[in-house]
Amino acid sequence: MLAKRANVDQAIVRQYLSKLVTLGVISYLPQKRSPMVVFFEERLDEKSIYISRENYQTRKLRYTGRANAILLYSISADKCRSQALLEYFGEKDTAPCGECDVCRNRKEEPLTREEFERIKELILASLSAEPCLLEKLLESKAAGREKLVNVLQWLLDNNYIRFNQEQLLELTHERHFSPGSESLG
Repeated sequence: MLAKRANVDQAIVRQYLSKLVTLGVISYLPQKRSPMVVFFEERLDEKSIYISRENYQTRKLRYTGRANAILLYSISADKCRSQALLEYFGEKDTAPCGECDVCRNRKEEPLTREEFERIKELILASLSAEPCLLEKLLESKAAGREKLVNVLQWLLDNNYIRFNQEQLLELTHERHFSPGSESLG
């Protein structure tokens, strides 16, 4: 069958199978006569298989528990993914990983309205002086990188700022800003 599917001679297939045996990749016994399958345990037909009601219920509950654990893992936003996996496999009282999405979200403080306005004003003041590279704005110590990115994205989405032909951020002509005493830079 392998020789037919590969469209090669049977001797070549036997040669390759023998080579795989010597490499320890597979276990292969060459065919002597007709193919034969040996079952080491008696096989019952499906009519002879009986699962007691208690055993069926136990298996069903265990399956439901595993399925619910998978769902809970995927939708949970308050438990470290690593901790959830380790707990599922029986390890309790483990430390948060600090790397998963849940841990990263915990590290970020929410952007308050006042902070948003302050960052927005700083960005607009900085850009009113001259257009600048996105990287330069992101290097600012006025706020965390994620907060700066959120405010910049909002400013871009609402046409306060745009990228010019030189890929510098600049104020749009639609919006005007009178610079205050502060700026990013």
